[in-house]
Amino acid sequence: MLRRESARDVPAARAGAAVRDLGDAAVVLFPSLSVRERAWALRRDFTIADAIFLALAEHLGEPLATKDAGLAHEAVKHTDAEIVILDSRAPA
Repeated sequence: MLRRESARDVPAARAGAAVRDLGDAAVVLFPSLSVRERAWALRRDFTIADAIFLALAEHLGEPLATKDAGLAHEAVKHTDAEIVILDSRAPA
């Protein structure tokens, strides 16, 4: 949101409201040891951020959605998680 606000794609007031709205997001906590261990196992093929998201998708049994075609291409080699490639031309 900061990038879009800085580029003046989003008014500052709207960006601020989006940040405040984060407080209303439903958050579910769960033990993360298995996710961290899986991310560690993926460390040689992914950035740590990508590895954590991939491990979380596996853990939750949910698809990983990404605009990163390179990540998607590598992920199918290292996981059975469903990978959804988002249109990289669509606005964020």
